[in-house]
Amino acid sequence: MSDFKIEQNRELSIWEALIPVLVLVIMLGYNVLVFGDDALSGSNQFILLLGGAVAAIMGSLNKISLETMLDHVGRNIQSVAGA
Repeated sequence: MSDFKIEQNRELSIWEALIPVLVLVIMLGYNVLVFGDDALSGSNQFILLLGGAVAAIMGSLNKISLETMLDHVGRNIQSVAGA
């Protein structure tokens, strides 16, 4: 328990938190509209990467360091690695 540190960050508004989600949903919807049945091929992975980039940009605009973001991503991956 002692290896956790408490970080004080500004609380996001609901709209700031929803921007990456909305961008991702819009891009995936556009992908299905353009590619139809072929939407499940490689283009979805690219869109997921773009969605992650939008989330990273939102984090950096809110003064979150890249190191902190990558640390949290790594912890989340570790927590679901058993599944």
